Amino acid sequence: MIVHVCSGSTIQEAIDNSEDGMTIIIYPGDYSGGINFMGKAITMRSFDPDDPNVVRATVIDRNGAGRAVTFNHGEKYDSILSGITLKNGSASEGGAIYCSNSSPTIIKCNISQNYANSKGGGVYCYYLGSPEFINCNISDNNSGTYGGGIYCVAKSSPKFTNCTITNNSSASYGSAIFSTGESIPKFNFCTIAGNSGGTGAIGLIGNYDYAPRIDNCIIWNNSTPEIYKVSSVSPTITYSDIKGDYSGTGNIDSDPLFVAPALKNYHLQAESNCIEASDPGAEEPEFDKDGNLRALLGAIYDMGAYEFMNGEVPIHIYADGNMSIQEAIDAAPNDKYFIVVHEGIYYENLDFKGKSIVVRSTNPKDPNIVANTIIDGGGLGNVVYIHSGQGNETLLSGFTLRNGYAYYGGGIYCYNSSPTITYCIICGNTAIALGGGIECETYASPIITNCIITENYASMYGGGMECWDNSSPTITNCIFSNNSTASFGYGGGIDIYYNCSPNITNCTISKNSTGYGGGIYSYYSSPTISNCIIWNNIPQEIYSDTTLTVKYSDIKGGYAGIENMDTDPLFMNPNAEDYHLQQNSACINSGTDDGAPSTDLDDNPRPVGKSCDMGAYEFY
Repeated sequence: MIVHVCSGSTIQEAIDNSEDGMTIIIYPGDYSGGINFMGKAITMRSFDPDDPNVVRATVIDRNGAGRAVTFNHGEKYDSILSGITLKNGSASEGGAIYCSNSSPTIIKCNISQNYANSKGGGVYCYYLGSPEFINCNISDNNSGTYGGGIYCVAKSSPKFTNCTITNNSSASYGSAIFSTGESIPKFNFCTIAGNSGGTGAIGLIGNYDYAPRIDNCIIWNNSTPEIYKVSSVSPTITYSDIKGDYSGTGNIDSDPLFVAPALKNYHLQAESNCIEASDPGAEEPEFDKDGNLRALLGAIYDMGAYEFMNGEVPIHIYADGNMSIQEAIDAAPNDKYFIVVHEGIYYENLDFKGKSIVVRSTNPKDPNIVANTIIDGGGLGNVVYIHSGQGNETLLSGFTLRNGYAYYGGGIYCYNSSPTITYCIICGNTAIALGGGIECETYASPIITNCIITENYASMYGGGMECWDNSSPTITNCIFSNNSTASFGYGGGIDIYYNCSPNITNCTISKNSTGYGGGIYSYYSSPTISNCIIWNNIPQEIYSDTTLTVKYSDIKGGYAGIENMDTDPLFMNPNAEDYHLQQNSACINSGTDDGAPSTDLDDNPRPVGKSCDMGAYEFY
């Protein structure tokens, strides 16, 4: 039998009314009440424990009012807690989980930001309390004395597999783990790093016969020493990477080369000596913390919670989290790094600081996600500043960028850099001088695709976009609408000034206004314009000191060039900013496939008919 619990309901009531063998499914939301399994062999899980976003959104948040979960009625392995975040618990012992004379199974849970004023900020195991933790994250917990993350006492022997135990702290021994009183905790393929405060990441007091077993783990950059021993206690450690060295079969002392520990990203870089360095005979676990098959790229498992997968590993940023997008950029390595930003409003002014990285929303091709993943410059500068020579491998994708205010490039300022900018809405930004929406300056040639640049303003040049000083961007499947400059300005939609050669393909440029060149202004430059619709701009559609290369385009008032025309494009509803084509539009099948993109702004395939349509949208 399955019981469903939604936000606003009480989880404990579901437990009280359950029977052995039942499953309780908790839907995303914040649940404030603490729970006790009451000895029942039940499974309590989130809607999808395999989805980190669901786990993060399914929260027992105690807000400092008590412990999150208690097991003290003899629970066994068939009492299961899976895929839930436990946070802000507070108790004398075990801020998040208290386990006494019980051995439940805890899978894929986040145990973070909990506090114990005495022992075990995250987890407290007492008197034969031997739970098994699998693929869990135990981080940012704190204790007033011992065991910032975990405390074990009185013959308790918990087991931890594929777990990350990071950034916990304690006032005394064992910033990560403290073990005493004939306890034998076991750690296999765990990463224990960044724990601080007190003495030793792992604190041990007791008899030699009762000491932890640590295999295939990484213990690095914690409180010194990494392992603090009192009396005769000496843990058995094999095939592990321990800073400061530790005797034992297969142990090493080598920087594990985490991808970005400052961002709590403890995956391994390709050069790490932890790769294929675990016990050659290890057969369990078959998968790592991410669910990747171990030994996929080699014959021997890697040390730590994560198997090296030979690819970029993203760091996830949330609007309600404790890390900003800029902090993630600051801490990121210089190359091949993914920052995935979840929906929300981020009041920031981003500086890529010369790094060749990827910053994107969770799904740049989903218009709803793009509309709801907002970087708001707050009128305090460029929303995004990309400089120092980055190439097309630097990617910004899937955002709404708004409320920038700067001298150059209110929305995006590209200086001597050529990033790739895709699936963005750039709106409501202001430049005092150049490039209200986007400024490309001094050999800046970004690739700009599938973007909407609208309602931006520049006092002088380029209400929507400015290309200046040898800058030649590639602009494809974009809409420039309702951008403007002052009445004495140039280039309401796009200004192209001094030795620039942008390629503008399948773009729709409409309802922009300025003093000269409502749609496009070009001076001492040679843009190429193909498959575009330039219509209803004020005062001119195109203003240039020379005849530009314009072909297969619909220009109001006409323009010299191959297969250009002057025909109402029949936009679906331009007053509502809908620039799709009506079925009778002469722009349908009137473009050229030569150099055209394979998809349109909606990401639909081109061409549908005998040839590509003009403008940003293919008719369907």
